[in-house]
Amino acid sequence: MIESAGPDKAETWEIIKEILSDTKPAGRVLSNNSKSRREVIQHVQAFLYLKKRISGRECLSEEDFLNCHRILTEKIPSSGGIQDYQGRYRFCEITVGSPLVLRTGEELCCSPPSKVAEYMKGWLIDYNTALTSCSDPVAVASELKIRFLVIHPFLDGNGRMSRLLFNSLITQYYPHTIVSFGESKHERLRYNQFIRESIRRRAPGIFAFFALQKATKSALERLDEITTSTQLPDSTRIKDSLRRLIKQ
Repeated sequence: MIESAGPDKAETWEIIKEILSDTKPAGRVLSNNSKSRREVIQHVQAFLYLKKRISGRECLSEEDFLNCHRILTEKIPSSGGIQDYQGRYRFCEITVGSPLVLRTGEELCCSPPSKVAEYMKGWLIDYNTALTSCSDPVAVASELKIRFLVIHPFLDGNGRMSRLLFNSLITQYYPHTIVSFGESKHERLRYNQFIRESIRRRAPGIFAFFALQKATKSALERLDEITTSTQLPDSTRIKDSLRRLIKQ
């Protein structure tokens, strides 16, 4: 949805529900093999794979990580039409979007391909640490997401992979909270703006506050669902506090 290429929210949820209702995607879901639908299907499959690997060991190996990208991008050509890139670190220099100039005047480039494997080893160590011990999951997940996007380890699918890893970490601590980015054109613009500013200023906290608002909205929606059938103590006060945070 961030890249404006996927189905709308309603159709996306229909695809997700149909996949989750069976062990494999139903034939009707796969019958429409458009790239946008395929991306949704593979995103769900990759998320389920990742959660299974994490919950079993509370640790993500490099092999698990690469397999997750392979599932996420299965049968989806890169934006340049390259087919065989899934589950492997990129082997070439890449440019993403318009040039990003840092506050120092320096133009930021993605990590050189010769350094990707080295940088990702350090990134995975920090990600695994966050899976087992984290005092502020949203802030840490945001910082890891920004680092991941700067490294840009794959030829394609980095944005999708970063959101997948972000939510996998969040759900370790808040099992019923999935943070959805890009539900509208305005939200996509905000998302990209916060990403770029966090990278440009080298301040992941900029994106972290945006992510916290989105996580709060998700928690509020979940709380609304619960309180329709169950009366929880102080639920009104909690909801009001969450709504104030979203509006900041």
